[in-house]
Amino acid sequence: KSFLKIGVGLIALCMVLVVGMVFVLNTDAFQNKLLKHATQLLSEKLQTRVEIDSVSIGLFSQDFHLYGLDVEDLQHRKMLQLDRLSVNVEWLPLLHNEVCITDASIDGVRAQLYKPRPDSAANFQFIIDAFKKDSTASRDQKPKEEQGKKKKLTLNLSKVSLANIDVSFNN
Repeated sequence: KSFLKIGVGLIALCMVLVVGMVFVLNTDAFQNKLLKHATQLLSEKLQTRVEIDSVSIGLFSQDFHLYGLDVEDLQHRKMLQLDRLSVNVEWLPLLHNEVCITDASIDGVRAQLYKPRPDSAANFQFIIDAFKKDSTASRDQKPKEEQGKKKKLTLNLSKVSLANIDVSFNN
């Protein structure tokens, strides 16, 4: 009987911990703290100012909303502004390196893209470079048996809605 009581108690404790974690993850305070940390990491990676007004992540509804994104280029000019990004994501395929987006909505994009001369880099090139994988360096550092084992991330996108998009290139 005591073994059964201990087992039931441990299961109940695990359930309370899981419910508590889900509750904490859905609070505005936690999501704002996560937002500040993510914005700081993104600013450091891009080496420019990145600001996000707010974010909302629904674990049960499987949706993600981002409001008020501002990104400057390396000359400290406003390069990208986004009013709202909403995405519905299926969580389980993420375990298999697959991003399944059932619905995406982008509203209020203003982008100022420049490429002053044909032989110079565009003002958005630093973003591409920051996230580009250095394939030769990473390939040389890994043993041959580990190469090729890593499964690539796949993206499945069902529906996209765009509204109020204003992109200019070289004025």
